[in-house]
Amino acid sequence: TAETIGAEREKLDVEGRLDDALAARASLEFEMASLRDQLEGEMRNARDKVSRLQEELDAERLKAVPGAGAGARPGAGASMLSEQFRATMKQERK
Repeated sequence: TAETIGAEREKLDVEGRLDDALAARASLEFEMASLRDQLEGEMRNARDKVSRLQEELDAERLKAVPGAGAGARPGAGASMLSEQFRATMKQERK
Protein backbone atom coordinates (compact mmCIF):
# COMPACT_ATOMS: atom_id res chain seq x y z
CA THR A 1 0.00 0.00 0.00
CA ALA A 2 0.92 3.65 -0.20
CA GLU A 3 1.51 3.85 3.55
CA THR A 4 3.90 0.89 3.46
CA ILE A 5 5.82 2.41 0.56
CA GLY A 6 5.99 5.74 2.39
CA ALA A 7 7.17 4.05 5.57
CA GLU A 8 9.84 2.12 3.64
CA ARG A 9 11.08 5.33 2.02
CA GLU A 10 11.19 7.06 5.40
CA LYS A 11 13.02 4.07 6.89
CA LEU A 12 15.60 4.14 4.08
CA ASP A 13 16.01 7.90 4.51
CA VAL A 14 16.56 7.55 8.27
CA GLU A 15 19.01 4.67 7.75
CA GLY A 16 20.91 6.77 5.19
CA ARG A 17 21.15 9.69 7.60
CA LEU A 18 22.27 7.29 10.34
CA ASP A 19 25.00 5.89 8.07
CA ASP A 20 26.13 9.44 7.25
CA ALA A 21 26.19 10.36 10.94
CA LEU A 22 28.16 7.22 11.83
CA ALA A 23 30.67 7.91 9.05
CA ALA A 24 31.06 11.51 10.24
CA ARG A 25 31.53 10.29 13.80
CA ALA A 26 34.22 7.81 12.76
CA SER A 27 35.98 10.51 10.76
CA LEU A 28 35.87 12.93 13.69
CA GLU A 29 37.11 10.27 16.11
CA PHE A 30 40.04 9.52 13.80
CA GLU A 31 40.84 13.22 13.49
CA MET A 32 40.57 13.64 17.26
CA ALA A 33 42.96 10.73 17.87
CA SER A 34 45.38 12.17 15.33
CA LEU A 35 45.26 15.60 16.96
CA ARG A 36 45.67 14.02 20.41
CA ASP A 37 48.79 12.18 19.22
CA GLN A 38 50.16 15.38 17.70
CA LEU A 39 49.46 17.31 20.91
CA GLU A 40 51.12 14.62 23.03
CA GLY A 41 54.19 14.79 20.79
CA GLU A 42 54.33 18.56 21.06
CA MET A 43 53.87 18.37 24.84
CA ARG A 44 56.68 15.81 25.07
CA ASN A 45 58.94 18.06 23.00
CA ALA A 46 58.04 21.06 25.15
CA ARG A 47 58.76 19.13 28.36
CA ASP A 48 62.10 18.00 26.94
CA LYS A 49 62.98 21.56 25.98
CA VAL A 50 62.00 22.88 29.42
CA SER A 51 64.08 20.13 31.00
CA ARG A 52 67.11 21.00 28.85
CA LEU A 53 66.73 24.69 29.62
CA GLN A 54 66.41 23.91 33.33
CA GLU A 55 69.58 21.81 33.15
CA GLU A 56 71.41 24.66 31.43
CA LEU A 57 70.14 27.12 34.02
CA ASP A 58 71.17 24.85 36.87
CA ALA A 59 74.59 24.34 35.28
CA GLU A 60 75.05 28.11 35.14
CA ARG A 61 74.01 28.44 38.77
CA LEU A 62 76.40 25.67 39.81
CA LYS A 63 79.39 27.33 38.16
CA ALA A 64 81.91 28.63 40.67
CA VAL A 65 81.89 32.36 41.24
CA PRO A 66 85.45 33.68 40.68
CA GLY A 67 87.17 34.73 43.90
CA ALA A 68 84.55 33.22 46.21
CA GLY A 69 84.70 29.95 48.10
CA ALA A 70 82.03 27.30 47.69
CA GLY A 71 80.63 28.15 51.12
CA ALA A 72 80.46 31.85 50.34
CA ARG A 73 78.52 31.45 47.12
CA PRO A 74 74.94 32.70 47.51
CA GLY A 75 72.23 30.37 46.25
CA ALA A 76 74.33 27.20 46.41
CA GLY A 77 71.80 25.47 48.66
CA ALA A 78 68.94 26.51 46.40
CA SER A 79 70.76 25.07 43.39
CA MET A 80 71.14 21.73 45.13
CA LEU A 81 67.43 21.70 45.99
CA SER A 82 66.63 22.57 42.39
CA GLU A 83 68.85 19.72 41.20
CA GLN A 84 67.11 17.29 43.54
CA PHE A 85 63.71 18.54 42.41
CA ARG A 86 64.65 18.12 38.74
CA ALA A 87 65.92 14.60 39.38
CA THR A 88 62.67 13.73 41.12
CA MET A 89 60.60 15.18 38.28
CA LYS A 90 62.63 13.25 35.70
CA GLN A 91 61.93 10.01 37.54
CA GLU A 92 58.21 10.79 37.70
CA ARG A 93 58.07 11.48 33.95
CA LYS A 94 59.69 8.11 33.21
